[in-house]
Amino acid sequence: MYLARQTARFEKIDLNHHTYHLRRWGNPNAPLLVLLHGWMDASPTFQFMVDALQEDWNIVAPDWRGFGHSAWNAGSYYFPDYLADLDALLTYLSPDAPVLVAGHSMGSMVAALYAGIRPERVARLVSIEGFGLADASPEDAPPATPAGCMNLPMPLTLPPSLALRLLLSDWCAAIPTFPLTTPSSSPTP
Repeated sequence: MYLARQTARFEKIDLNHHTYHLRRWGNPNAPLLVLLHGWMDASPTFQFMVDALQEDWNIVAPDWRGFGHSAWNAGSYYFPDYLADLDALLTYLSPDAPVLVAGHSMGSMVAALYAGIRPERVARLVSIEGFGLADASPEDAPPATPAGCMNLPMPLTLPPSLALRLLLSDWCAAIPTFPLTTPSSSPTP
């Protein structure tokens, strides 16, 4: 049996009408490092890594909604909800300064998307086995709407199709040269 070198502390907070379980290690006055676990995992997965770190860190690892000791949704789970939860978490942990974020698998995908949407909130990003979202054609995406999901007041409680349209709208507004053509309709060089 593995014996942890660093003992975790636990905290429960409310994020977007969900009780979130946070696992904390290290010195609360040291630099903040947020660790985001993958699908079918939970915050204890980082114990080995925390024990191996050589420097002093203030480490926080949440259990995503529906995982570990955090609250579960009454219905389905939608990826934009994890972006909104990460935004609320970083606002809670570090309202005025960007944060070092490391994610594994699904946590890496959430962190990378979030860093692209809110780069001012992420000081550094570490992606561990982040593989990205499934490829899809632009015709399969719902039409964009004028508002952006990160500009809405929290909590973000939207129907999944509207949440996705808002997220796509943010991406298109942030990257005005983003190509919205399919390979067959792209101009020939």
